Amino acid sequence: MSENYRKVLGDCGRVLRDDGKNVKALYRVARACFALDKLDEAEDAIDRAVDLDKSNKSFHALLADISKRRGVVSARNEETRKKEQHKQEVERTLKAALKVLFPSFNADPPRPEK
Repeated sequence: MSENYRKVLGDCGRVLRDDGKNVKALYRVARACFALDKLDEAEDAIDRAVDLDKSNKSFHALLADISKRRGVVSARNEETRKKEQHKQEVERTLKAALKVLFPSFNADPPRPEK
């Protein structure tokens, strides 16, 4: 599936080299980038299309979709960060508990020499 989007990007890139104001190509680039989660590139392309045709509802709808996706990605990244932070906190607590219970325990064994 992503190969089709990459083909769209290549085809539209050629069109835009000849005619940088081709709103159809800009819109298709934005849709393909959006589908590939390249949100910055999608937003750049659709912003350029909106500048050329401010009344196009499809362009504004895609801008709204990009904004929503950014929110989802941001929330997902925050959730991942919190899980990693919790994992590190649990690991530190476990190491500390093992050191208290077993003073000779080495939670960080020496690394083998190369």
